[in-house]
Parts: sequence; C-alpha cells; structure tokens
Amino acid sequence: MKRTAIVTAIPLLLLLASACSTKGGYNPVPGAVRVDPGARFSVGQITDETGFAFPADAEDKLVPEEAMAMALTKALQARGVLGDGMTAAGGGNEGREDPEGGLEAPDGGREAPDAGQWAVDVKLVKYAPGNAFHRWLLPGAGKTILGVVASVKDREGRVAATIPVERSIGFGGAFTVKAWSYVFDEVAEEIADYLADPEKRAGRGS
Repeated sequence: MKRTAIVTAIPLLLLLASACSTKGGYNPVPGAVRVDPGARFSVGQITDETGFAFPADAEDKLVPEEAMAMALTKALQARGVLGDGMTAAGGGNEGREDPEGGLEAPDGGREAPDAGQWAVDVKLVKYAPGNAFHRWLLPGAGKTILGVVASVKDREGRVAATIPVERSIGFGGAFTVKAWSYVFDEVAEEIADYLADPEKRAGRGS
C-alpha cells in the first residue's frame, strides 16, 4: 500500500474504532458500607432525567425507565446475583458494631448490617436513539447513546458505590437497526459485570 493510502486510512480506522464504545467504572464511596463478595442485588428506583421522548406517532418506541429495569433484572439474573429485595440475608460478617449501624471494617469503612442484600438505583442521564441509516451513510453520524449512573445502596439507603456507564454506537448500519432498544441491555450488562465480580469492584478485573 502506498504511503499516501496508509496516511489516508489511519483517520478512518480511528473513526471506526471510536464509533462504538463503552465507558464504565466502579467508584466506592470513601468510608461507606462495603459490598461483600457474596452480594446479591435487587433493582431499585429507575429515574429518567434525559428529557427525551419518542414522538407520539413513532412506530417503534419504549419507556426508558421500564427498558432499563427489565434489562438490569435480566442481566443480574443471568449472572446469578439477583436478590429478592431488601431483606436481611443473615450473618457472616465479623467486626465491631459502630453507633451508625453495621460493622466497623479495618479500613474505617462499614460492612453492611444486612450482609448480601443491596439495591441498585439507576439514573438515566443521556439518551439518543440514533439512526442506523445515518450510521450506514457516515460512520459516527446518527449515534445511539445511553448514559446512566447506577447507585449501589444498602438497606438504610446509604450509597456504597456509584457505577457510571455510557454506551455509544456510531457504526454498523443495518447491523445496528435495533440499537435504540438493545443499548439498554448492553449498559445493564456492564453494570451487572461490576456487581457480579469482586475483582472488578476492587479495580483488578479486566
């Protein structure tokens, strides 16, 4: 390949590489209750702050809060960490009781007083259904985007960690024609991956 062709191809390859991406992370709250390795999670409150609404005459549409709740329930269940609500799961924690409830951990944080049971609230902060035809015409155009912030809470409503996730689909044409719908599954799976894997929660996972 000629040098000029290589130089021309590099920007295109970079565009394609960045056209579909997922950003995520697990951020423990300093000094807060800790999520134990055997934790189970129930889907809590889902709120939509995106301001997006499908046109009333749209043939294909969904309710973002419902789509997120269903997707997260399915993802947690698939990984075997779906809980049965905020009910105590029994003992197993060892430590010294502190005045705020729960057990004092060696690092100054507190282990959950109801070991194993957590709720996951999700705030939808960004949503654009995008357009598969526009993506086919020009990769990067007509992006489907979903951005959320999940909050992991103990029985008392105390936040142990937050999980921000943003999924962007900007390439694929006909292969992504339903991206406006399945993007909720992909975001839910990213959240569930962190919740189900203690190594990822500790920042040691891939």
